[in-house]
Amino acid sequence: LIHEGHAAILKVGPGRDDDSAAAFQQFRRGVTRADGSHELSLLQDLEQKQKVLGFLVDFAQNRRSHRRQVSSVVSILLKDSKWQEAAKESGVLQQLPDEPLPDTPSKPETEKVSDAKPERSDSSAAGAALLAFHELEEMHFECQVEAADALSRFAQGVGLLVQWQQEELKKIDALEPKLPMLQLLCQAHHFFPYQRDQIFHLLQELLQSSALDSWRIAAQGDFEVSTYLGNLRMVDPLSAESSPEHHYRSSDEEEEPHRHGELKVRWMWQDAGRGYGGVIGAGLAKLNPTRWSQILRVEDIIADLQEYLDGPSAHRPVRLEVRGSFGRKRIEAKSVAEAVQRLMEEQDA
Repeated sequence: LIHEGHAAILKVGPGRDDDSAAAFQQFRRGVTRADGSHELSLLQDLEQKQKVLGFLVDFAQNRRSHRRQVSSVVSILLKDSKWQEAAKESGVLQQLPDEPLPDTPSKPETEKVSDAKPERSDSSAAGAALLAFHELEEMHFECQVEAADALSRFAQGVGLLVQWQQEELKKIDALEPKLPMLQLLCQAHHFFPYQRDQIFHLLQELLQSSALDSWRIAAQGDFEVSTYLGNLRMVDPLSAESSPEHHYRSSDEEEEPHRHGELKVRWMWQDAGRGYGGVIGAGLAKLNPTRWSQILRVEDIIADLQEYLDGPSAHRPVRLEVRGSFGRKRIEAKSVAEAVQRLMEEQDA
């Protein structure tokens, strides 16, 4: 992808906006994928570095919505000394609008070459990871294309901290909420193939670093997440008895006391996600907390569903989660009318 994206950028002519966007996205995917892997060395040998940097600046000036992505790409390129030299010689990065970029370091004449590890700014790595996390939180941890850049920056920040500044991992360990983030990472691992390796390594760091135990605990406490990550051999999945298809008590969420006969319910469309990933997409949609309604009294949910009886969604399948003194159970209904009927039966039971 790196060489293909690089070639595409060099072929872009003036005024060809569509070609510019396609070339940038191809190059960005290659650079992001290479970051943190052995492929990063491929960037050193790319020719016409100043022309590529000039393209990135022009693209950022003309595409305001892509400026953060351009900044992320340039930040990765500047990890290499040859790209740093090209940036300093051209001076073109001074024209890059809005998004701040890391300064290209200048080597003092008296500095001696050593084998010491390069210095990493723990504060900037932690800050970048925290900022990316909160951006994802503002997106409600939705699995959308716009989340890819923030996911990449979060992965880069965590990776730097794990490798160079483990004492700063306490900031990552303290982040909340963890479960929606883990749900998003599972979805992104499935739906974003170009980012899959980076997400896989991020999950490994979050779940296998001793300084990040709370992330592993959060992952192991949720059935769908632990099942998905169990298939990746990262955590031990919950037992079958913990399946959401069975009655259960949540181990990490205190239920409010139920009076005799009182029921609480939440619901979602059972076919949510099928338009984006088929049956697997529908299964992963359950991981997204924003897919579910609020938890309300059964009569309120019945009233809510009845509003759909005469509309175009009347025949959509519905998934219900009923909570009572028995714990919880899931109900699958083939239509809104059936969901209403099943809830009425639960109410009368």
